[in-house]
Amino acid sequence: EIARERPKAIQTFDQGYVTTETTLARVSYMDLNGDLRGRRIIILGDDDLVSIAVALTGMPKRVAVVEIDERITNFIEKVSKERGLDIEILTLDLRKPLPEDMIDAFDVFQTDPTETFAGFKMFIKRGLACIREGGSGYFGLTRIESSRNKWHKIERFLLEVGAVITDIIPNFNVYENWDYYESTRGYKLAPLKTPPKTLWYKSALFRLELLKEFRWNEPIEE
Repeated sequence: EIARERPKAIQTFDQGYVTTETTLARVSYMDLNGDLRGRRIIILGDDDLVSIAVALTGMPKRVAVVEIDERITNFIEKVSKERGLDIEILTLDLRKPLPEDMIDAFDVFQTDPTETFAGFKMFIKRGLACIREGGSGYFGLTRIESSRNKWHKIERFLLEVGAVITDIIPNFNVYENWDYYESTRGYKLAPLKTPPKTLWYKSALFRLELLKEFRWNEPIEE
């Protein structure tokens, strides 16, 4: 019901949000793993509205969201005020450092990173820096945009920074079809120009745990 009013996905920020069923499944899976009740949760990029979904349960100790798109942060703020959810909201480009009081201040992070290797590392490093040693993180990764070689590179990066992958669930995240597909590079290269008739873009859900403290809050050069 809430998600019907959310801003549309736009290409400027490479947006594409999951179905509401997927958002609720993420929350349920967090709870299954002990990552919801009494936890401090931060969402990095939230066109999927996970911050609202976890806050609606009333179970987390703290919910914060960092998002670059003011349309989305304004929407989350509106819903939070209307429903008394007390979501902390920060409009910020993640290429910039986070406020120091967010570093090592959470138990769980959730993000849906871009799948260029540089972009992926940025999202995940921001998330790891926010959680304490022993904390957990959730993210999605596709076989549509990422090859096995890239998966290997990503998994090796996670191990090198002190994280361990605990779960990989194929096709967990199901995305709504976005309106701007005709202006994407993939569509222009595609031999067939037929609009998608089904929900086709899916990603695996990864869960990780941080085994040692990770301190990083550097700016990313554009």
